[in-house]
Amino acid sequence: MRYQLDIIGDNVSDLVVHVGGWIYDRVSAGWDVTVLLPGGEDVRPLHILGAGAETLDLYGHGLLCGVRQPQAIAASADLCSRNPWVATVLANALSTGDAEITLWGDHWPSNLDDSREPVSHRLSVAARAFKAQALAAVGESPLAVGKCEVFRTEVAQHSLISTDLVPAG
Repeated sequence: MRYQLDIIGDNVSDLVVHVGGWIYDRVSAGWDVTVLLPGGEDVRPLHILGAGAETLDLYGHGLLCGVRQPQAIAASADLCSRNPWVATVLANALSTGDAEITLWGDHWPSNLDDSREPVSHRLSVAARAFKAQALAAVGESPLAVGKCEVFRTEVAQHSLISTDLVPAG
């Protein structure tokens, strides 16, 4: 069995900038990473990172409909604040405790329960190289690749997997 990480996003550039290295490192660790986003965008930068991409209706269709049962779900905190449906999906996953929930952005959205401290993921050398290529593919400067990416997370209560995220700071 391979672990599944579903990432909910609303644009490829935001994903590559904020979680590109983490995506690559999770894929390299054997995870199946699927990015769910609205159609119409060039998903080649996600393929550079090793992730698959599926079309998502950000208003309630196509995510976690009984078929998908990922061990981890990630999304932008900004998207959660703007889209009540995405926040509901994450809140439901938080309440069951079956999936690691990870958000990127400056805050844990107020429409989700509680507040989480920042955690970071130290990018491998390969992740930094692949993220640089993905950044170039979305028109961002490949020089913007840092050594860490920062998130807020809630680890699943019933999880048997160890997280690659450590307290930031």
